[in-house]
Amino acid sequence: MFMDKEKRNARQARYMKNKERINFVMTPETKKEVNAAAASAGISAAEFIRQAIEEKLSREKASPEITREPLDNIC
Repeated sequence: MFMDKEKRNARQARYMKNKERINFVMTPETKKEVNAAAASAGISAAEFIRQAIEEKLSREKASPEITREPLDNIC
């Protein structure tokens, strides 16, 4: 189904109005693992990562734990 560019751009702008992007770097091995896990779950890698973040945030709210030392405390 063909959608002209103006309609597509308007739809994307409405969707992104309440969204923000976060860019990060991972090793190729980790990326392969994420893609494989997402594929086996039948979802996109982005959705897999989003769900993992949501899960971690909900666990942190329930029981805060420190998993790493902050960077400013390192020599």
